[in-house]
Amino acid sequence: MCIRDRYQRRVHGIQPFRKIMATPDKTSIQAIALLIDDLKNEDSKKRLNSVKNLSLIAQSLGPERTRTELLPFLMELTDDDDEIMITLGEVLGGFTELSGGPAHVFTLSRTLETLACAEESTVRDQAIESLKKIISTVKISEHQTEIMELLKRLSNNPESFTGKIACASIFPHCYMQLSASFQQELIGLFRLYAKDECIQVRKSASMNLKHLIGLIPKYPEAEATTLFQHFCKDEQDFVRFYCVDSLLAICKIIPFSKSSAYLLTFIKSCVEDKAWRMRFMLADKIVEISKCLDHDTIASHLLGCFVAFLQDPESEVRTIAATRSAEFCKFIDGSSIIKKILPALKKLSTDSFVHVRKALSESLLQIAPLIGGVGTNEHILPMFLTLLKDDNTEVRLPLLKNLEELNKAVGIEAMSANLVPAITQLANDKKWRVKMTIIDYLPILAKIMGEGSFTDRFGGMCLSWLDDNIYAIRESAMKNLQQLTIILGSKWAEKNVLPKLLSYQMHTNYLFRMTPLFAVQMLVPHLSQEGIEKIIVPFMLNQIADKVPNIRFNIAKGLKVVAPYVKNSSLQTAITKALTQLSSDPDLDVKYFSSKSYTVAQQCLLTLSKLAYLSLIHI
Repeated sequence: MCIRDRYQRRVHGIQPFRKIMATPDKTSIQAIALLIDDLKNEDSKKRLNSVKNLSLIAQSLGPERTRTELLPFLMELTDDDDEIMITLGEVLGGFTELSGGPAHVFTLSRTLETLACAEESTVRDQAIESLKKIISTVKISEHQTEIMELLKRLSNNPESFTGKIACASIFPHCYMQLSASFQQELIGLFRLYAKDECIQVRKSASMNLKHLIGLIPKYPEAEATTLFQHFCKDEQDFVRFYCVDSLLAICKIIPFSKSSAYLLTFIKSCVEDKAWRMRFMLADKIVEISKCLDHDTIASHLLGCFVAFLQDPESEVRTIAATRSAEFCKFIDGSSIIKKILPALKKLSTDSFVHVRKALSESLLQIAPLIGGVGTNEHILPMFLTLLKDDNTEVRLPLLKNLEELNKAVGIEAMSANLVPAITQLANDKKWRVKMTIIDYLPILAKIMGEGSFTDRFGGMCLSWLDDNIYAIRESAMKNLQQLTIILGSKWAEKNVLPKLLSYQMHTNYLFRMTPLFAVQMLVPHLSQEGIEKIIVPFMLNQIADKVPNIRFNIAKGLKVVAPYVKNSSLQTAITKALTQLSSDPDLDVKYFSSKSYTVAQQCLLTLSKLAYLSLIHI
């Protein structure tokens, strides 16, 4: 039966809804009526919009009619388009109060139960989350029978195995507040799911075991560990896959002395597992697992596993291992890092896969402080230089982000001969986004290198970006100069930056003449008063007669920023006169911004006059 026919069959069921229209607000009446009609519209977009606004319909109907008329009608939507069913599941999660409060939750749950048994996993997952949400609104201990009936209906659904998947996901949420007899019943159900012939059911049970482990000791420890060992031996890798999460949960709850035998067996089996996802998952979680173990256990059991992951034949496993390398090394002594981990990382520096080399470049320099200057010079620097010369910019760029770590270990001057050419090459890259990344990293270099060394090597480069044809680069260059002024000081900016900015006032292209006007607004708060009054103010006043309106109104905006920093009354008067002149400009934008700025400048001038008057009285 088509969707249209199915809805036509329900037309008479929806008609009584119109009894709600005994209200004077005709606009509201029409809007709700339209939403109701759209629930049975053959256009899926209109049905979706109506489902999104179900709360408005429910508010209009009231709780009783929502339960007796709307919810039964919505059962017709539970075999609709996936997007509509997902939205329906999400909306019903907030229907507790609209359907009469916690006392009627289990009337509301019927529709969600149907959705929780859907074959489409995204629909099912949303319905399960909404079921958890509405169940959390009631006192579970007072509704144990209803909850058990709900779970049994899901588990015994004759039409599909998906009900068992939903039950396995929901019952850890309820378990703690159920009676001992009901808990035992659920334990028996979960045990059956672990052995179910359907792979998806076993997968759901394995996925949710970590939640049950978190309930120990209320959930029997022996039962949890038995299930864990059972899932570890499952023939399907995506059932075993979730055992890594359970392993982590066990490490946090059960003392390692009690669980070491089966945990170490599982870890070893993961390293040797033919399914790369298993190896990937353990490599991804190895840092979190290490946090739960002592130093000797990590050195004797996990170190060898981690080295194996760095040498794994699958590039995805090598990538995640390289990503976790710096964090894992924090649990290992320097000698073991040098002898076992760094040789494996050295091979990755020339790996044929770009994403492996990129992951290494993101982590490598963070290892430097862990092994000291000698170890860094001998082992880290050669890899750093190899990666710095990599053909791919995505490999080279992350190295600059962590230069501070390298500086802590050996000092940046030790590699300046190699670093400057590499940065220069990146700065001239054809991709403008690469240039922007380099611009963002230069303040880090300035902090490390100091004023003299940085200016000699990179000062000209920073200023050259102001000439770039791409505005985004020029804008980043101005922000970069602002950061450099904060780091290196106002004298540095007045000596090196302002002369370059002043040179643009004669540029034939007005877009470049605007560059110093934008830059000045960023720099002024960080310049000395002398620099502002002797350089910035005269420069801006000289431009008020520019032929381009955009220049003139940016001058007006700039003077508004500059005025509060000017303490010379004659200059402040000159600023006020200039803004008065611009206020009569034929261009409307120039007039508008000039009038705004004039108010600020006039107030600044008035303040200076008051201060001068007070100083005369004091004398």
